[in-house]
Amino acid sequence: MQYNVLAEVNAFALSMVLTISLIISKCYHTKRSRAFTICVASISANTFINLCSVYCIYNYTTVPVVISTIITSTYFLSLCFVPILFCNYIISSSIRTKFHSRLFLGLMLIPYIIFAIIVISSPYTHYIFYYANDGYHRGTLSFLTYVVMLAYIVVDVTITILSKDYLSMHNFKLLLIFPVFAVAIVSIQFFNPELLLTGTACFAPLLYIYFFVQNDLNNTDTITGCQLLPELRHSLNDRFANDKPFSVVIISLDNLDAELNYRRSLRNIALIKISKFFNELVSVKNVFLYSDDEFVLIFDGYTCGDDIKSDITKIHDFLAGDIIIEENAYDLSFNVGAIFCPSQANNNEDVRELLMYTLNQARKSGQDEVFYCDDATLLSLKHNKEILEVLQKELYCDDSGLDIHLQPIYSITHERFTHFEALARLENTSIGRIRPDEFIAVAEEYGLINRLGYMIIDMVCKFISENREAFETYEGISINLSVKQMLRDDIKDQIKEIIAKHNIPPEKLIIEITESVIIETFEEIKDKMLSLKELGIKFYLDDFGTGFSNFASVIELPFDVIKFDKTITQSLEISPKSNTLLNSLTTAFLTHGIDVLVEGVETSEQDALVKAANVTFIQGYYYSKPLPKDIVLNSIK
Repeated sequence: MQYNVLAEVNAFALSMVLTISLIISKCYHTKRSRAFTICVASISANTFINLCSVYCIYNYTTVPVVISTIITSTYFLSLCFVPILFCNYIISSSIRTKFHSRLFLGLMLIPYIIFAIIVISSPYTHYIFYYANDGYHRGTLSFLTYVVMLAYIVVDVTITILSKDYLSMHNFKLLLIFPVFAVAIVSIQFFNPELLLTGTACFAPLLYIYFFVQNDLNNTDTITGCQLLPELRHSLNDRFANDKPFSVVIISLDNLDAELNYRRSLRNIALIKISKFFNELVSVKNVFLYSDDEFVLIFDGYTCGDDIKSDITKIHDFLAGDIIIEENAYDLSFNVGAIFCPSQANNNEDVRELLMYTLNQARKSGQDEVFYCDDATLLSLKHNKEILEVLQKELYCDDSGLDIHLQPIYSITHERFTHFEALARLENTSIGRIRPDEFIAVAEEYGLINRLGYMIIDMVCKFISENREAFETYEGISINLSVKQMLRDDIKDQIKEIIAKHNIPPEKLIIEITESVIIETFEEIKDKMLSLKELGIKFYLDDFGTGFSNFASVIELPFDVIKFDKTITQSLEISPKSNTLLNSLTTAFLTHGIDVLVEGVETSEQDALVKAANVTFIQGYYYSKPLPKDIVLNSIK
């Protein structure tokens, strides 16, 4: 028989080129990519051995029978081993446990071992092939080669289907391409024995997959199959060019890693489940992975919140329910922001900015909240941009308009003011007076909070230094620091440098930390506090009563004073329980050597109730509002 080896030669050449390309480009950094590289390399080896076997068949008179038999046996053994390697690629593409992987591969090896025994014994049994004086002959069971290959292809399809829940829809469909191509090409060879297409049958679908894999590396996420940022930009540009209305929705999974105990395998399964739901809600091409735990969805034709409300409700209900993974239920917290184009944004940068703003607004409202961009949002964002421009100017110029006001703190024991709290003020700017809550929020959002914090510390230390004698009878000034600044590695060195610059006693500087900071970063905050305590700096716990920190956690930290939030003060006159709570907590803290400060006292009735609880300090408008530095200075001299 005259064999047509052209297809096999092409398959060998192309598979060799692809193998070398994969190795040179080091495309084997993941288990999946390593498995793919091994598949391609094995096909290259198999086609080469097949060509060598054909050479032996054509030259049976010159090539020793032993060598021809070994080469042909090796060909049959390697031919049916390729589907096993592809099975390994399927398993590597899915999120499977080691048990599943070993089980599948173990089951795949059993029939291969049986077939291998038949092939190796074939020179004696003549079941698969044999060489005689007149050359190469097919054995009585030579058809087993096709049967085994087709059986393995069926198994590959089965494993792919069984792994559906562990694969993105994109990868699932892609992996089903292999058996379709392979069966079609093997069938052609079965009816045309003179055509050698076994290498082509394996390589053609792998080459098809490779092009998609390479595309995935640049444009889609390999786990979820979702498109990445470059594709989102292209998609938005196309829509803006068409000038048709659409909505862009961002979904943030805020506690994904914490809820799944930082197990990457569970994380990947969760992302696959969530992405599949989004793919069903909108078309696959409209789902994008914006970051590790953020998705962006595009809904065409929507112009306002009423249009998209139904779809947002579906997203909310799905994410609000438990995610079931390996028979365990996980409760994911999330936030959603929605904007409408081109009425609210008409370019990529506007979309990005609005998405982040709406998402932050949703987070401020709490967990599992949705925020729709509207006219008020656009005005607020515009105002924030104006504030940002002012901050960028004021925080980096010599003649800054940033200043501090000081609110006196009354000591019941000394029956006079003994402390002050420094409060930042930004007045007389190009847009007028800016409220502290506004410019502090903008500073945090745009990364200026550290600069702002250090400037306030410097102002306080300078004020104490310039009025050293007047401050001898006062215990100090407290300053609020953000969590970002408090957790900086250089916080101790920066504060130490400022204190040394103005040559003031470190104990005159007091740092206030909010209760929410403790809840989120207990161990880190503890380390920073102990480090700064070494300098002599004191600490207040601010806004106690607004978070969920427990008494044991609070007393474990080196606080000098606990500040009860004004919400507790406001409830004293209307709730006997609040009085009881204030008395009990005050006694408990004082017992542990921690003083208690109650803020927000605005009436004589509140003052009387607070004093009856035996607190240490009182702060509020009943005693004094925040005052400019010069007025404070005149009152203490």
